[in-house]
Amino acid sequence: MHTPQKILVVEDMATQALKMTQVLKASGFQPSVAKSGEQALELLAADPHWDAIISDVKMPNIDGFELCKRVKNSPQTKDIPFVLLLSLADTKDGLEALSCGADNVMLKDYDKNYFIPHLLNILATACEIKNEPAVAGRVLFAGKWHEISAPPSRLTSFVLSSFVMAVHDKSTQQREVSNSARP
Repeated sequence: MHTPQKILVVEDMATQALKMTQVLKASGFQPSVAKSGEQALELLAADPHWDAIISDVKMPNIDGFELCKRVKNSPQTKDIPFVLLLSLADTKDGLEALSCGADNVMLKDYDKNYFIPHLLNILATACEIKNEPAVAGRVLFAGKWHEISAPPSRLTSFVLSSFVMAVHDKSTQQREVSNSARP
């Protein structure tokens, strides 16, 4: 019998957490919700054996970026794939997600037909990437230099995911405009 993969969802908005857990359960995952970064750290301290963490970015006290840094800096949890949910409202969020150690990003307002295959891909590649050595570099973005250190496979996956996310968001906007133009 297949054991469902345990996913820790970190989301302070009850409706978003409910939507995410419903999608994950319907796809055979075993989700648990932490309503804050602090609660997530408590759950991870009690049980560091999770298959993935999916976290909102905008939360009070410990936001998603800080939570990711703490998870990735802990020997007990550093190998858990960490996915940050972005709104695409600020272009700096993607760079911050990469800088804090996130394994990948997804749109906060996701499409379940995109979300689950993307999550499965992240889980499938997690074992391969965790043993790959990091490469350090500097990136000039918005007039400021940023230090980034990550395995090349993670960087490539991150860039491709960001591109797919932007294209998906753009096509969703175009559909909405064309639907609203209909009589």
